[in-house]
Amino acid sequence: MGPKPRQTIPRPVAASSSAAVPAVGVGGGTVRVRRWVYKRASLVLLLLLQGGCLVLGFVLLTEPCLNAQYKNSLWDKRNYLSLLARDDVGKERFLAAGVKSLFGTLVIQAWFTARLNAYTQGATHHHQQLVEGLKGDKEKVRVEFQVPSFIRQLEAVSASLLLSLPLTALAIYALLLVGGASLTSHWKESATLATHLALLLLPPIHIAAPNPGFVQKLLAANPSPSFLWPLFYPPLFSIATTLLATATLALDSDSPWQTYPFPLIVAGIAGIAVGNVYTIALILFT
Repeated sequence: MGPKPRQTIPRPVAASSSAAVPAVGVGGGTVRVRRWVYKRASLVLLLLLQGGCLVLGFVLLTEPCLNAQYKNSLWDKRNYLSLLARDDVGKERFLAAGVKSLFGTLVIQAWFTARLNAYTQGATHHHQQLVEGLKGDKEKVRVEFQVPSFIRQLEAVSASLLLSLPLTALAIYALLLVGGASLTSHWKESATLATHLALLLLPPIHIAAPNPGFVQKLLAANPSPSFLWPLFYPPLFSIATTLLATATLALDSDSPWQTYPFPLIVAGIAGIAVGNVYTIALILFT
């Protein structure tokens, strides 16, 4: 009797770690595998700091413009919302508050963009290593990568601010004119709003623009891998809330806080904060 032919068992193909792995049944139950997120705790902390600092910086910088009895006390900031309901605050004060808030937004967004860029570079390299490891290419897996220092990141962000910020602000200003903003009577207000929105859009412009693959995924509303979430959801929420805030201008009840562009600036910052919370929820629960 001849020898039996040797049987081989096919080796299962490993799934990519950049996508969500479906639940697998084990003994009548299911085991849920979490989505891959590079340095989960660091990203959550970074998003919390950005949203909190934007809101706190806006309150600290705008309150002196709105409160004639301003006191340098954090405890008094709890009455900030009551300032918006007062009728004795001149409309010109709200415009001054919007202009003054630009400084805080500039500083916070420059810091956040530098930190997020370093995170994205590290996440991109780690993701490529995981993919090459699944392909069995050990030489590429061993390639070391050093993320540039924070000073280098800030230098790159400063160059991006000088080059891209004016162009982005001009593009947004043109969209405001198309949307009905006046070219002559309220050009200062429109310029302030355009600059503010351009600063809020700085992270995706600075980080994603040099990478065509990132741009294609963001424009296709497919932010994958997970390190693209902070470049997609917070700006998307910011744009959506800004558009919703235009209703406060259409339904003008002659309240000072409805002075253009103050509610739109507030909505843009609130959209970033809400988008960060949504992104954190995706990080923690998916």
